Amino acid sequence: MKEYEIAFDGFEVKASSLLGASRAGLQAADGDLLIGGRIQTAARAIGVAQSAMEQALSYAQNRVQFGERS
Repeated sequence: MKEYEIAFDGFEVKASSLLGASRAGLQAADGDLLIGGRIQTAARAIGVAQSAMEQALSYAQNRVQFGERS
């Protein structure tokens, strides 16, 4: 997942143009809006961990050391 940074330093917004109270956007983004991304990130991590375990198990079952299978 790509991540980008955007900054609006010194950018002023009229009070009439704000959505909700001050810092409400940050609270919304930190709450419900990011849950989907967190679920996707967790699911991706589980898939990577499962694949790593399966590959490690296959290697351990099929490796040959000193002419013998372990």
